[in-house]
Amino acid sequence: NANWGGAFAKRLEMIQKMPKEVRPAQLDFMLEDYIYKHGATSESICNELRKFDNTDIIKDLDCLTIVMDGTSEMTQGEAKEFYDMLECEKEYLLFDEDSGSQMHAQMGGYATASEMLLDLVEKHLIQ
Repeated sequence: NANWGGAFAKRLEMIQKMPKEVRPAQLDFMLEDYIYKHGATSESICNELRKFDNTDIIKDLDCLTIVMDGTSEMTQGEAKEFYDMLECEKEYLLFDEDSGSQMHAQMGGYATASEMLLDLVEKHLIQ
């Protein structure tokens, strides 16, 4: 997703609307982490995140861009949408259950994902 900040803001807004007594601690941690990393407050974090929208500049990318995606990605379809928007040289790696790397950021399948990524990098370096 080229507008990743907007996508995360939307998710954080949903989390903030959940009553604190039923909100999982992991979601509280994620919210506090974003607040800390962006120097924001709980009231301003969503507006701060919305500033991270690359939609207007994605066409300006002019280097090889490798997009990694997984069939069990929590943001299904967003990586492919980002890939399709790219006008530069690009590669798309889709990880599925057979690779064991189908989760977000290829969690649990780092060795396989790293091997595939580095093979692709090597291919482009040798050209």
